[in-house]
Amino acid sequence: GLNDQLEMFNERMKEEAMRRDVSREAEEACRQTMKEHLDNFLEQNPDGSYEDWIFALHPENTQDASLIMEYREVDMRFYIEESDHRRMWNERVDPQRLVAARARMLGPDASSKNHEPIADLLS
Repeated sequence: GLNDQLEMFNERMKEEAMRRDVSREAEEACRQTMKEHLDNFLEQNPDGSYEDWIFALHPENTQDASLIMEYREVDMRFYIEESDHRRMWNERVDPQRLVAARARMLGPDASSKNHEPIADLLS
């Protein structure tokens, strides 16, 4: 009856709250790992660039045009306004090393008005 339905609903709500808590904890653990990696990177590479750090942290998100390091390309999602990586970098470096946000649009014609912004990697 109605009591059983309410009990099932309450159980589902509790399970959903637990899933959100686990997800939030996992995201925080990921951010903490990123912070530690960045701190170690900056200590070992005081003149390292944002791109160098991203390449070290996420080599799978870089495109290596050749074996020559100067030609590697970092996924554009690391440059969007909402990027946790970019924000974290900017919180830890001197003002002259800040990385500005870039707008990157998808689609065959990026100048078209029918484009979508790229989503954050941790969203």
